Amino acid sequence: MEYMYEVAGQIIELSQTIKEGLIHINEKMDEGQLKETLYLFEDVLEAFSSIEIPIQPVLRADNMDELQGATAELKKSLEMLAQAFEANDLEKARAEISQSLIPAYSRWQSELEQSLKAFRES
Repeated sequence: MEYMYEVAGQIIELSQTIKEGLIHINEKMDEGQLKETLYLFEDVLEAFSSIEIPIQPVLRADNMDELQGATAELKKSLEMLAQAFEANDLEKARAEISQSLIPAYSRWQSELEQSLKAFRES
């Protein structure tokens, strides 16, 4: 059980780093830098994927519908931003990250923290 506490702490820490990365990408896009942010976006995707695996037991637990919904919404926003990168469309990318992805990520992060707390207490 102690292992789960350690993993939960690492997940929360990584989720905060991901958010900082998204904010940095948004700032750079506001400066007109799309291609320069691609590598950071790839790092964000990799970090998110590394969180998804260990939270699978949490997602399958009872009463985790909010986290499941937030995860689905976040994945959709990540995919939309990836499509904007593929199309090399700065305006679409800027709109997606600021209007969809960052709000979706904030919701997911909040649900994740609440779910990990509830999971540890069960």
